[in-house]
Amino acid sequence: MRALLSARDLLVGVRGKIENEICVLLKTFGVMFGKKVGGFARRAEEIVSGELTGAPEIKVIVEAMMGARRSIIERIKVLDARVRAAAKQNAMAQLFMTAPAVGAVIALSVASTYDDASRFRRSSSVWMEP
Repeated sequence: MRALLSARDLLVGVRGKIENEICVLLKTFGVMFGKKVGGFARRAEEIVSGELTGAPEIKVIVEAMMGARRSIIERIKVLDARVRAAAKQNAMAQLFMTAPAVGAVIALSVASTYDDASRFRRSSSVWMEP
């Protein structure tokens, strides 16, 4: 379970790094990314098709990075489906998900960290690093 969650976390981090790198690259060449109205991909496509028409070398780089981002998002979706399926089969995760704003990732993270809750005599003896 931890390997699944760790792999998902890594891919989400890589997606964020790619997005940040695209923004920095564009800013270096005077193109401000601005607000992501409609999502990151939509705004990036607007920039590639509009503001980068005069800079074909930068356009190729941004398109390659967007392709890598799309591929990573597809892999994240696959892992998300596995996380949701695992959460459905884990009774402790199901219990955690009854709390507001706790989804499958958080529920499985906590459930896999504590494993067997009966090991703890009192709730105050449980400590989880942020």
